Amino acid sequence: DDSSKAQLLKGFELANQGESFSSVGFYQLDHDVLIQYQMHWDVFKLRGKHLGAICTITKITEADVEKQRMEKMTEYLSLFSNITNEALFYSRLEEPIDWDHAADRDATLLEVLQREVIVFANEALYKQLGLKKEQIVGKTLAEFLDYPIANIKRDYEKLLNDKDVELITLERKADGAFVWIEGQYYTVVDERGHISGHFGVRRDITSRVEDQQALEHSQRLMQHIIEHNTSAVAVFDRFMNYIYVSEQFKIDYNLQDQDVIGTNHYETSPNIPFELRQIHQRVLKGEIISNDHQTFVDAYGKVQHSRWECRPWRDVDDEIGGIILYAEIITKQKEQEQIIKDNQLLLRSMFSQAAIGIAYGPINNEFKQVNDTFCEIVNYEKEELSRLSFESLIYEGDFKAFKTAKTQLINHEVDSFKMEVRLMKLNHRMIWTNVTFSKVDYVGMTVPYIMIMIEDINERKQMEKEMYLLNYHDQLTGLYNRRFYEEELKRLNTPRNLPMSLIVIDADGLKLINDAFGHLSGDQMILEIAQAIQSECRADDVIARIGGDEFVVLLAKTSYESAATIAKRITKSLSSRTINHTPIAASIGIATKEHPDKLINDVFKEAEAKMYRQKLEHRAQRMMSSVRVILDAFFSEHADEKAHAERVSAQCYQMGKILHFENSQLEKLKMAALMHDIGKINIPADILNKVSELSHLEWDQIMRHSEIGYRILSAVNEFGEISEYVLAHHERWDGQGYPKGLKQDEIPLVSRIIAVVDAFDMMIHDQHYAKAMSVEAALIELEKQAGTQFDPFVVETFISNKVYEFKSDGID
Repeated sequence: DDSSKAQLLKGFELANQGESFSSVGFYQLDHDVLIQYQMHWDVFKLRGKHLGAICTITKITEADVEKQRMEKMTEYLSLFSNITNEALFYSRLEEPIDWDHAADRDATLLEVLQREVIVFANEALYKQLGLKKEQIVGKTLAEFLDYPIANIKRDYEKLLNDKDVELITLERKADGAFVWIEGQYYTVVDERGHISGHFGVRRDITSRVEDQQALEHSQRLMQHIIEHNTSAVAVFDRFMNYIYVSEQFKIDYNLQDQDVIGTNHYETSPNIPFELRQIHQRVLKGEIISNDHQTFVDAYGKVQHSRWECRPWRDVDDEIGGIILYAEIITKQKEQEQIIKDNQLLLRSMFSQAAIGIAYGPINNEFKQVNDTFCEIVNYEKEELSRLSFESLIYEGDFKAFKTAKTQLINHEVDSFKMEVRLMKLNHRMIWTNVTFSKVDYVGMTVPYIMIMIEDINERKQMEKEMYLLNYHDQLTGLYNRRFYEEELKRLNTPRNLPMSLIVIDADGLKLINDAFGHLSGDQMILEIAQAIQSECRADDVIARIGGDEFVVLLAKTSYESAATIAKRITKSLSSRTINHTPIAASIGIATKEHPDKLINDVFKEAEAKMYRQKLEHRAQRMMSSVRVILDAFFSEHADEKAHAERVSAQCYQMGKILHFENSQLEKLKMAALMHDIGKINIPADILNKVSELSHLEWDQIMRHSEIGYRILSAVNEFGEISEYVLAHHERWDGQGYPKGLKQDEIPLVSRIIAVVDAFDMMIHDQHYAKAMSVEAALIELEKQAGTQFDPFVVETFISNKVYEFKSDGID
């Protein structure tokens, strides 16, 4: 070609001047084949006299290029590994694989695990795993990583799918010690987009993980201590604002009816003495101050007795963040002491004012004496209780355990027992209580007495229930989560539950919905699928969401045929559901364990494999249909965009015919032009229709539409090439466009054509933000921008052939 000829002539001139040199160039063999070659010139002399030059041209093969690339990469890796403490490795496939289009990904994954070997690792990696170079270099990841092969397959498949991943793994070193590894793994692809290897950066985070585990344990322990401590606890910040208040503190200081969190302690309790306020300030300076007995007058004018300790708490920077107050009202204890000293009357008064429910009496008359708190807890009057036994209040589900413990007490096997039981109140409402049952039998008593103390723990039980829901339920759908499913699978995986079936369900097109309508619509799609599954399953079936778009139904004592019937009902229920007019669909796989010796994990893999096969069979059709619906939804909401797209598509088609595009390429050009703005479906209408100037943030959203359009269309294999054209239709000839900043011939010709036709049509039609130009003015603007914004050749073709005069009534 002309370029190669020019380079050859220039080399000849330099060689004739007495220079020997080498250069590398490219030769365009035909439309699709580009050959790389090396040209070497040697000066030819005889007896010191310059006679001419010899040129040697050598074709550089792909193997030569690959060898040079590997040598250069190894050189760079070696240099980088010497200046970092991170553990590095590079693994390589001798023959790159096309993962994205692999027909059987399971087989391809096994092939990669067997063929991809480590070709480079630095000293930090050897130290990290306690291995020698020969134990790593030349080995596969599965050979030198000591953690379960199933996990390696799972992580490897995620890396192949996502290309770049961050993983935290628990691995075993050569000496048997376990280490936590945080790694970033990157996929290396060749010019065809095929995977040729991976690059890994790993660091040992064992200390960090152990510190976090210790912190979580401390937090759980502290929460347990606080909730089970009878003392009142309050936490304040540096300004004496409430951060935390225990229920006992609220009770002790008459704050039950107030929401004090965030309020100031001195405003809530204005009668706090000056000397106590001074103590608070001393504590804020670092002192720990306590008092075993202090009297004060409460809000009702009553003298109260308390003991307390006040200590500072420190934040993560070891700065004093506020005060923790441990307080206990000991008024009742002091009064009991006085009762013991003075008379029985005071003892009865103390009994009636106790904060916990108390009753005592002979074994056959346990409610001979009952305090008010007991009556409040069970909602009975004292007279009503005198005709009942404690056993008559116990919820039937707890009766057997209570009866067994009481029998042991009566038979002198134990002196007391404590247990949590549910009591039925007078209004038939159930309440959780902590019951202490004691036998009072000392010298001089004719008949032993029973003392019953009950404490209302309803609030604590509610908190435990909420924690259970958080631990075992998916927050979005309310279904069980993976943790519950795995525990329940272990529990139910017994011979008596055979046959046991698993239905694995995976949402189709969730990413497409997220890209097109946003993540709220994606969440709504997951909810719709969850509701469809719930509506068609039995009450005792275990339904769990085990991944972002994956569900599993565990069916004990269920045959394959029955499971298939349930799966059909789920599919039918989904067929009537839509998200933004887009049909909801899911791929389903079923497998059944019929024999005890079959591993349940193999059953799951079988169901999952069937699900993936179904997904592959129907994916193209479903994705194509979804894209059509998205495009229709966009056009129905924005009629002006539809008219614009049809005009651009028609004129682009004419451009393709003028440029002698083949029929297949003409159709792709027409379709790309029609869908070039499909990514605007994800942009709020108030931005698209805004009359005034857009803000920077709004412009950022507008500029993302080509990327969103690319993601939507690339979900359909048939639209793969078209998606690339849509992605590049806002690139500029001078490289100042978006999203990639491509320039000149780096931009696909189809995209360059769309850019010109799109801009011209926008200029000659009214927009929300601007009035239409005349055709003449728009043509002048195109010529002005040729060579900067637009391809000059495309502009010249568009104008000289008067493509802008072509009209169309619509696009088929």
